[in-house]
Amino acid sequence: MKKIFAVLLMLCLLTGTLSGITVWAEETTDVISEVVTAISEDYSEQATEWQLFDMAVNGMSENLDSDDVVNYVKNTSVSVLDEDRITNLAKAAIILTSLGFDATKITGENGELVSIIDKIAGYDGFEGINEAIFSLIAYDCGNYTVDSGLTRETIIEYILGQVNADGGWALMEEDEFSDPDVTSMVIWAIAPYYDSYTEIVDNAVLCLSNMQQDDGQVASWGTKNSNSASSIIIALSSLGIDSDQDARFIKNDISILDALLSYKTSDNMFGYSDTAYNAMATEQGFRALVAYNKYKENGAYNIFSIDYDAQLPTQSKTVSVRIEGISENKLDAENETVSFDTQNITVADVVKILAGSDNYVCQDTGYGEYFSSLYGDEEGTFGVDYDGWQYRVNGETPSVGASDYYVKDNDEILFYYGGMSIAYPNPPVITYKNKIAKIEFTYELVSYGGAPDYAMTITTEPLTDAVVTVAGTLQYTTDQNGVIGIPYKTLKNGEYSLQVSKTNNDGLPLVVRFDSDYEIEIKHPNYRRPSYSSGGGSYVKPAETPEEEVKEEVKEEVKEEVKEEVQKITFNDVDNTHWAYTYIDYLTEKGVINGKENNKFCPEDNITRAEYVTLLYRLSGEVTEEKTVVFDDVSAGEWYFDAVMWAYNNKITNGVNDAEFCPDNNITREEMAVLTVRFLNYSGKTLANNEQDKQFNDYKDISDWAVSSVEVLQKAEILNGDDDFNFNPLNSSTRAETAKILYLVTQ
Repeated sequence: MKKIFAVLLMLCLLTGTLSGITVWAEETTDVISEVVTAISEDYSEQATEWQLFDMAVNGMSENLDSDDVVNYVKNTSVSVLDEDRITNLAKAAIILTSLGFDATKITGENGELVSIIDKIAGYDGFEGINEAIFSLIAYDCGNYTVDSGLTRETIIEYILGQVNADGGWALMEEDEFSDPDVTSMVIWAIAPYYDSYTEIVDNAVLCLSNMQQDDGQVASWGTKNSNSASSIIIALSSLGIDSDQDARFIKNDISILDALLSYKTSDNMFGYSDTAYNAMATEQGFRALVAYNKYKENGAYNIFSIDYDAQLPTQSKTVSVRIEGISENKLDAENETVSFDTQNITVADVVKILAGSDNYVCQDTGYGEYFSSLYGDEEGTFGVDYDGWQYRVNGETPSVGASDYYVKDNDEILFYYGGMSIAYPNPPVITYKNKIAKIEFTYELVSYGGAPDYAMTITTEPLTDAVVTVAGTLQYTTDQNGVIGIPYKTLKNGEYSLQVSKTNNDGLPLVVRFDSDYEIEIKHPNYRRPSYSSGGGSYVKPAETPEEEVKEEVKEEVKEEVKEEVQKITFNDVDNTHWAYTYIDYLTEKGVINGKENNKFCPEDNITRAEYVTLLYRLSGEVTEEKTVVFDDVSAGEWYFDAVMWAYNNKITNGVNDAEFCPDNNITREEMAVLTVRFLNYSGKTLANNEQDKQFNDYKDISDWAVSSVEVLQKAEILNGDDDFNFNPLNSSTRAETAKILYLVTQ
């Protein structure tokens, strides 16, 4: 550029005119303007994280697509909280600050405010100089206060401790030769402290000058590239050094600014090592030109010092708010969009917006605001148990007040009136037996200790003596186990509204209602049970019959209690003298277990894991329609699929690991003990507890996860040892032994 300018000047002098002297200066300005305009227009359509920063510092944040800004803020607010890389934390702090956000007040997963700056300061040290550089820039970009941990002084000491003899810095501490990019980045970070480290910074500038080659270019890792030129221009601008005029950065009339512009593409973007478009090169080239323009306008300009009033974008969050008053639902606003202009919005703010100013009264106790009245239901109405308004978010009870909980996108907020020990119901569990739908209700009991801590505890309890309204008109009261029973003849299969309530004698709510459109699905099983055969023996599987046939069948069953009769089966290899005859005969008659080929039971054959789970499944009398594949070795087409899924969904089995069930493995005695006890817990059956004088001799051989189950079955006298009083936990169980165990647990 300088050489061309000299030629133009000579021509002007020879022709006796000076009008050409300013031509190249104007052309340079035009070129930079064209490049900045082209790139900024591109970023206005879609911008990534650093591009958002570049547009913001160039005063063009209003040109950004608002969705790009909002999505970045939302995604970063979630991901950065689990981020463990300092460079990513620092980057988030810098970009958020450039967009007008306070990096010390980011909404956390649990509604609390989290400081990215404090997270950085809390680290023990750095794994590389990049982390130190960007941490210092993050501190200074918003002039954030850091009083402990990795302070500014600590970081600067770390950085200066790695300077090389040539005055520059390398990426790796052990490298003797400095890198232009790293050296430039150090200047970015140290520029605000120039007066304190003048000699060090000046030496770094000289080091960069020495790296510039005779053709004006700069190479990093052996490659001449635009990124290195961009980094140097940003560094020089921060010190008030002209990248196009300073003699230290002009080689053979080619400045470092010339070097950058030599990579300009035909459409005013940038290439990396040539003029083929490169996204990162364009991004860094744009940043360099923004920094250079700002320097030309205002003098020394550090692009990372956010000293302008960033315009915070208008934000919106989608939330759902439900307000349950003393006797009725007051508000049920689902997926409402709430817009706001501040950085964060609290639960209290959201409720005020959606409820409207006429429907609430808020008071400030000095510990934050709380709602003393909502829709006319005032705290202390009953004067017991500190009755008043409480709230939950996403099914959890926060540990802070509503004015201190900051909402996230898609939060579900519930305000409800009650005492300090009000019950929050869980979704009911429905099981079916003898054509009765058994609906079990439990709740989370939230209670608080005494002063001064008022420690909160949550326990799960049966919801007793609660009024349950089904299908709008049917009312039931839960028993001591939190259960109601609805016969098939009362409610046929289908979906029905359900509501639950419980109050004290004065009307104080003791349980939080379900939302107004809450429904349950009644799905009585079909009781026809034809037999079919599998590779591991025969068992009974429920048939899938057309709905009309099911209705006709149940209609007949309702008229009178018809007991299913299973044909008496005798086996060639088990007569009435066999020690397990009673157990096998009983289970066969109940349709739980059948024989194998040639009318044989094969009592000494081992039983597999799939077979045992299937027997438990049939013993339960339940039916599952679960089609989700959980284990890699249990596919939907296998004869035992329904049984395994039933056992998995009811926490009777977890598989041998997260991916495998091993259905064809012989079940061991200790595995059988564990599955049996879990089945008993699922069934609600309590066994006898006969104290035993001694443990099995091989007690220590029993796996830790099976010890308690073995003890339960031993005390119930269901499991016995061998003649030497050994349990033999890893031995397989035979079909006869299995029949005895299943017989005993049913008695």
